[in-house]
Amino acid sequence: MAAVVTELFKSRTEIVNVSAELVYHVTDAADEDAVKTAVASARPATYAGLILDQTELIEKLTDTSWLVHCRYKAPTPAEAAAPPDPVVSGDSTGGVQHITQSLGTAASYGDPDDDLNGAIGYDGDAIQGCDIVVPVWNFEEKHYIESPNFGNYYALTGKVNSDAFTPDVGGTFPAGSLLFLGVTYTKQESDTYYEVTFRFSYQPNQTGLTVGGIPGVAKLGWQYMWIQYGDDIDGTSGRRTKVPVAVYVENVYNTGAFSGLGL
Repeated sequence: MAAVVTELFKSRTEIVNVSAELVYHVTDAADEDAVKTAVASARPATYAGLILDQTELIEKLTDTSWLVHCRYKAPTPAEAAAPPDPVVSGDSTGGVQHITQSLGTAASYGDPDDDLNGAIGYDGDAIQGCDIVVPVWNFEEKHYIESPNFGNYYALTGKVNSDAFTPDVGGTFPAGSLLFLGVTYTKQESDTYYEVTFRFSYQPNQTGLTVGGIPGVAKLGWQYMWIQYGDDIDGTSGRRTKVPVAVYVENVYNTGAFSGLGL
């Protein structure tokens, strides 16, 4: 049975703008830890502009009941100062991706009898491919946090969101589309809050792709897609060529629950 917390009728003594005291009677408590947990859930975080100073277990009345006083105080200037609002910034300058298959051959010159099916840079042995710029949205959020969870930040760095994630500043990113790049932070000794900058990179999930003539390809944003080529004989020249025979979509990042970032 959960402990029951009842505020006493003669509770709420107050010195205006200086201090206050709320008194609770806790029953059905198995032990002191149960008392503390129950009171922490029942008491207000602030009272009349005052902040919680201490919780005191005054008296054990029976084996399962206690008298508890919650005392509130005026906050210091540092305690009263609210953290600044989060700040977001970013860019969509893109990223670099190596591809081996074109969207389509625009033209060929010389002796173009061979149909390479869009394979880029085929030298008779291997397909060299080329690097292109692809859409990537890099952004960062700057938050002001009193007690950052650096352990969680470290554990989630280099991971992709395992479920839909909505940062504090807005926007929802579906699972698989957002890569967490880690944090940077600063704090002066006199500051109450750490300035923590969270960095992310977004690539959209895609479905219904046709790659090298192979339809129905689906790829999450941070999965890696590559094409397997097989030998073929060009019907006109009789020379050996390469054609796409399969598309592979690989998981190359572990996933994590970004709720652990606390945003």
